[in-house]
Amino acid sequence: RAERDKQAELKRDYREQRDSFQALADDVVKRENALLFRCHELQLELNARDNTKVVPLQDKGRV
Repeated sequence: RAERDKQAELKRDYREQRDSFQALADDVVKRENALLFRCHELQLELNARDNTKVVPLQDKGRV
């Protein structure tokens, strides 16, 4: 019985950690999507103000 209780406790702990990790991952994805959307909005705003091509972020360091 003690072994069964220990197994049940381990399963419960595992599920709690898994659920917590999943919630964290979902939150990260939500934040990333919000940031990407905001970047897109800012790029559209820049394009509206200035018709020159917006330099992609990864090319910013190269001139």
